[in-house]
Amino acid sequence: MNPKKALRLEADALARKCADLQWLGTCAVCGRTGTEVHHLISRATMATRYEPENLMLLCAGCHQHSSELSAHRTPARFREWLMLKHCDTLVWVDEHKHDTVTATIPWYQEQIKRLKATLARLERT
Repeated sequence: MNPKKALRLEADALARKCADLQWLGTCAVCGRTGTEVHHLISRATMATRYEPENLMLLCAGCHQHSSELSAHRTPARFREWLMLKHCDTLVWVDEHKHDTVTATIPWYQEQIKRLKATLARLERT
């Protein structure tokens, strides 16, 4: 495996752990067990991929399957819900949705360091 991919996978795993702790293992929408991490700004946007504000823990239904409220199936409704329940997060999303960065090996290393610090902080609370 190439070094950059290995770092990306490590950062992804740490971000997953951070989201799980941040949302106390529960779906942010319905309160069931959260099983999937939703990136409010697409995870293809590397500048925000690992930002805690960009990560939301959801159950599979609220992430992809529900026709009533799903981050992927009903994005306009999900945005309305976000505005009502997590307005500060939506403001952050709108401020950062056009951020860009080149994902280099040193950048991944910095993200991993930052994620580990965030994880340690979340584990203490």
